[in-house]
Amino acid sequence: MKDTWGELLVAGITLGPVKSIGVILCFLPFFACCLINTHAAIWFGGVVSLLTLLFALLVFATLDAIFLSALYLYATDRGVAAEFTRRQLADAFQLRAQE
Repeated sequence: MKDTWGELLVAGITLGPVKSIGVILCFLPFFACCLINTHAAIWFGGVVSLLTLLFALLVFATLDAIFLSALYLYATDRGVAAEFTRRQLADAFQLRAQE
């Protein structure tokens, strides 16, 4: 871990676009129900969108935890988790500029 300490972790970049698209898709039920233009439909769409968003955030947090745990194991030289390749984890680190 001493060799990789202080490196810039770019794991957020790998899952960032997927998260953005997922969050936008969570609001589709709300926008679709707004087209109906009744109070009940708008409330229903809002509740469904909120529940979908909460579920998506839970999934994204779980994925982040799994990926960061795999990176920790890689950084501490404890090996590579079976679900990842050494290259995938090595690409998640970017060397800092030499000071």
